[in-house]
Amino acid sequence: MKKENLRKIEKFYFYFFISAIIVFLFLFVNDLIALKVFVFIVISVFSNIFNYSAFIFIFNYSKSKSNNKFFIFNLGGMILRIGLLIIVYVLTIIYLRPDLLAFTVIFIALYFCTLSIEIIKIFECQEAKKILR
Repeated sequence: MKKENLRKIEKFYFYFFISAIIVFLFLFVNDLIALKVFVFIVISVFSNIFNYSAFIFIFNYSKSKSNNKFFIFNLGGMILRIGLLIIVYVLTIIYLRPDLLAFTVIFIALYFCTLSIEIIKIFECQEAKKILR
């Protein structure tokens, strides 16, 4: 996969989340979903966008480093990012009391969407291919 295709995937990912927010905002404005559900969707979307942005920052910082530093930054960063997502998830459940099933499904679906893009980015980047050999 070329860099152009990777950029298209990243743009699609960005536009997907923006369009999802716009659709849910439209549903909220027309009273088709409750404020509580809309807040949970926005929390899920923004926490996953933050997670992906942190990945991009860590990946771009570490791709020119040695093999050990690359893996320490990316795997250690993944553990830290997952920890932060779990903290956001637990705090949302404790303080906002969402519909647990709906919030969990939205949160995990968006996380795995983000994770798939991260995996594609790592394996398709030329610098990462050299490091992973």
